[in-house]
Amino acid sequence: MRAQGVLVRLGAVVAGGSEADASGLEEAVRRLGRVLEHELRNPLGVAEGALLLLENERIAATPERRRASLDLIARSLWRMREVVQEVRVLAGDVDGAPRVRLRALLAGVVDRLADLARDRDVSVEVSPEVPELEVDGVWLRLALSNVVVNAIKYSDPDKPERWVRIRCERGEGGGCTVVVADNGLGIAPQDRA
Repeated sequence: MRAQGVLVRLGAVVAGGSEADASGLEEAVRRLGRVLEHELRNPLGVAEGALLLLENERIAATPERRRASLDLIARSLWRMREVVQEVRVLAGDVDGAPRVRLRALLAGVVDRLADLARDRDVSVEVSPEVPELEVDGVWLRLALSNVVVNAIKYSDPDKPERWVRIRCERGEGGGCTVVVADNGLGIAPQDRA
């Protein structure tokens, strides 16, 4: 980590930046590292768990169980590949972010967070009135994933029904706003922007 800090400062100096610029850049690199760790840890854990299941002869005795483990590994590898692609887009290494259908993007976010929602007994629903729009897949997926993860994490354990609802509100000019609502704990008034 110390070498990374030196390289970041060197990069800022070479680019003509100040020590303050280097400090900001170093913090950005740290944040990126935390995001990557967060995004890769889950699919890696799932793949490792599925491999352990495959190694257990008693558990992997049937073709159905082997297939289920292989499917988990394949989905985990796909997610890791997506993360690498997202990093490339965010870094500007790829011309143009991939465009995806909004409905498919929302379904993918919900699917990816299904285990977390199930563990916390939170239902996550997407309104059927999602317009057929193409959107920037990387930025919107990252933003929505973070908002929905927080809504699930901060669900109110005292409520008998916990939910997160995603809908779209049409705006002028054919665009729309994606709205995420939940009945969780909320944000304390002093912490609101």
